[in-house]
Amino acid sequence: MFSADTIKSTNAKPWHWPVALGLFCAALAFMIYRGPIRALGPGGSSDFSLIWQSTRAFTSGLSPYEVASIQHAWETHSNSDLSPPSERNAALLVYPPSTFVLMTPWCRGDWATGRMGWMLTGTMLLLATVGGCLRLAGLSWRTPRYWLAAAAALAMAPGHTCISVGQPSLLVMFLIVVAQVLRDRPPTWRPASKGESAVAGIALGLACALKPQIGLIFLAYELGRLRWRTALTGAVVAGIVLAIGVWKLHASGIDWLPQWRANLAAFAASDNADPTSANPLRYHLINLHFWLHTFTDNRELVKWTVYALVAALCGTFFLADRGGTAPGGTALQSGASWTKPQDRADLITLSFLAAISMLVVYHRLYDAVVLLFPLVWLFAKSHAPRRTAWTPVMALCLLAFYIPGASLMNSLVVSGKIPPSIANSFVFTSFVMPHAVIALVGLAVSAIAIRALSHSRPEA
Repeated sequence: MFSADTIKSTNAKPWHWPVALGLFCAALAFMIYRGPIRALGPGGSSDFSLIWQSTRAFTSGLSPYEVASIQHAWETHSNSDLSPPSERNAALLVYPPSTFVLMTPWCRGDWATGRMGWMLTGTMLLLATVGGCLRLAGLSWRTPRYWLAAAAALAMAPGHTCISVGQPSLLVMFLIVVAQVLRDRPPTWRPASKGESAVAGIALGLACALKPQIGLIFLAYELGRLRWRTALTGAVVAGIVLAIGVWKLHASGIDWLPQWRANLAAFAASDNADPTSANPLRYHLINLHFWLHTFTDNRELVKWTVYALVAALCGTFFLADRGGTAPGGTALQSGASWTKPQDRADLITLSFLAAISMLVVYHRLYDAVVLLFPLVWLFAKSHAPRRTAWTPVMALCLLAFYIPGASLMNSLVVSGKIPPSIANSFVFTSFVMPHAVIALVGLAVSAIAIRALSHSRPEA
């Protein structure tokens, strides 16, 4: 059977295919240069080196939250005479015990083996995640639009950065996408009902165990949609993985909780996470605190303002979603579900969650790989008979994540190419440098508007 999208592809102009495939090949080459090649170069895989050392200490019965322990793990197991490409700082040792349980398969060999294996894994995860997102969007690989969307996804900076520094955010996003695909088409041996799947819950549970600051909001979404089986399975799986990690630490005689809490407190005040103007490196952040701290250094005021703004955005989206329509124009009933995520308007909801999840707590550019959801939604709706004016707004906001703009501008300031009169101006510090955060807010607002307009435009 051919989909409607496939049938439309027969009407593609002759130049559509070579342009689409040419752009895809260019984006793939660019991704390989910016991701895998940098991961294996000098200073590459810096974040993974911390995870490797911590996980090695964890599996060896040492504390993954002490600098001396991870240094011993490096000297004993890395089989390298070089120093690790990451700073040894207790404020950076903040991953939960569940992360070490899941990362153990990539940290069993020496450093060179682990780095190569994780780089290859990250590259394959990015390709698989893009493919899964395109499937959720209902795009057919037999159309030029599919390859244009794939090119746009591979060209985004967060995916490159994930691979180059060795961040597990790609694995988290892959598991979230797997959960959505499984809910779209559950395994034949276990048919799901009402859009639920226990296997999807397993994937979401693993995502939460690996990086809860990303995975939890997507698991909470399943609960909000009353998909009890998926949500409960995810919570149980995440709890089991965490329990295994805690048991291993206790079995090794490590009083880990006070160490972890102390590291978290140090991390929040370090130049890696401090969003106030006292931190010269805060431009790396993309959470809402960074933007608000350009107006005030009052931490309590900013914290509660973030909570209030995010709660208001979520409440507004909830109200818009409550009045949503099914594909045939019928009202959305409580617990209702349809066969495909795009028919349930789930893709625009996932896009909203992706933007919101970046705003609340500490995040950097690599975590924005979750913005693949709004990107593929844009390509899925590019040929819709009626498009809202919010669609180009969403596209404009996504452009902020194609280059590490804040880092680039900071380097121009340091080199003197941007004069101090501009660099210290209110507009530059309050709106130009935090442009990625502003773009995330724009994405969230766009998703709300698009969801609200779906009352009269079911294709949205």
